[in-house]
Amino acid sequence: MKRILAAVLSLLMLCGCGNLIVKNEDISSREADETKIESPESVSKEKDDSTEDSGFENETGSDSERNTEDDKEKNSEEKNSDSDKYISKSGSDSDVDTEKSKTDSKTNSKTNSAADTASNITSNDENADSRQIVQTSNDNDAGMENNDVVSENTSPESEENSEPENVYDPYGKFDVSRAVDDSWFDDCVFVGDSLTVGLEMFNDSANVFGDAKFICSVGLNYGNAQWDLYDPNNVHPIYDGSVVLAEDAGVVTGAKKAIVAMGINDIAVWNPQRGVENARGFIEKMKAKSPDMKIYLQTVNPMVSYAQKSNLSNDLINEFNAGLRDLAEEEGCGFINSHDIFVADDGSLPEEMCSDPGNLGIHLTSEACRIWADYIKCSVE
Repeated sequence: MKRILAAVLSLLMLCGCGNLIVKNEDISSREADETKIESPESVSKEKDDSTEDSGFENETGSDSERNTEDDKEKNSEEKNSDSDKYISKSGSDSDVDTEKSKTDSKTNSKTNSAADTASNITSNDENADSRQIVQTSNDNDAGMENNDVVSENTSPESEENSEPENVYDPYGKFDVSRAVDDSWFDDCVFVGDSLTVGLEMFNDSANVFGDAKFICSVGLNYGNAQWDLYDPNNVHPIYDGSVVLAEDAGVVTGAKKAIVAMGINDIAVWNPQRGVENARGFIEKMKAKSPDMKIYLQTVNPMVSYAQKSNLSNDLINEFNAGLRDLAEEEGCGFINSHDIFVADDGSLPEEMCSDPGNLGIHLTSEACRIWADYIKCSVE
């Protein structure tokens, strides 16, 4: 029995050694194969094949080529070092590292290609920007040339040589140096119609006539100014809260000078001749009540051309003014020809001087009232 057990034991030992020999041979064979697969030469060849497969094309010049060569050498050194590590491994770890090496190689290749593509796009964008800058520069140059043309067409010499025709210049018609001081009007009273009302309103804000008084009313004329004080249709002025007759202006104000401006309503209601006769009757009554008062008669100003009517026109105004001039001389009154400073080349009031060009066409703007005031100052003595 002992012999049988010894024989079985010997047989079992022989089988175990055989398996061990077979396993050792398999391990040696596997390591030899792995050494052959992961040798530096195969890794280098793999990298070269990967680079060729990437389809990389260098478009950035000599600097990019040198960088690419440096990257290749660096990657080769890293691959060789990794290969030594891979060889020292065995079994499944070696297989994983080998697969990782292939993946890293492809990833680097794709990354480089993407970087180069971005570089090309940037280069193209820069070229496009460069073309845009050139275009913008050309546009600016063209704009400067256009500006030069405009500048040439609007040069000061051109403007000086092309003076506008029929320039209205009222201040060129009288000598402003002859103007009296504002205090001259401290003992003066202005008598008149709606145009004088406008002059009073201007003086209230501009204070150009010192302490002058105003007795005036809308619609007043030389004829109705002589109506009875209590006539129901009267348009008599109001002074200090009371209705007064215009002819009593010197009496109620104590003025020593009177500047009278009426007549346009006389022309419209009657005619120029009747208006002059109305003026004569009015002046005689005023002189009778204030014999020491100096009286100035003012002309009727022109009207806007397109506002003229059959009963009121610039021709009729001129006719009245001519008769008023003669009357002033006959009565020993001063004469203020304000008509001529407001008349344009066509014989009418310039539209810019009129406050109601689309209506009556006779009243004056504030600027025109200033001109009127300045002229009056130059026409009295």
